[in-house]
Amino acid sequence: MPIDQLPIQIPGKTLSLDTTLEWSYCTDEFTGICEIAHDDMVVKCVFRSTSRKFYDVLAIDGVIKARLLSPVSVERLAEQLASDFPDLSIEVSGRAATHGWITAKTSASRFNG
Repeated sequence: MPIDQLPIQIPGKTLSLDTTLEWSYCTDEFTGICEIAHDDMVVKCVFRSTSRKFYDVLAIDGVIKARLLSPVSVERLAEQLASDFPDLSIEVSGRAATHGWITAKTSASRFNG
């Protein structure tokens, strides 16, 4: 589903600093449905950047929750979040009731200092 059809807006950066920092945000676990296994799935994400501007992590959580309204795979969720947050490196890990942990990683497509 395109982001403009989700019931949430992608947040702008809400914090700006004078200094560039290495930053990461490790989410709590979220639940959804695996589009491949068709059963309950749990996912967690890690977002990373080197920047002076940062997103509100509660807004990031809102985007993840909105993405999980439809069945997704770990790989598809990583792809969607990379589209939503192209300036962040993203790691998505998830497991369905029928299988162990899968991890998919993306790299930031551009530096945002």
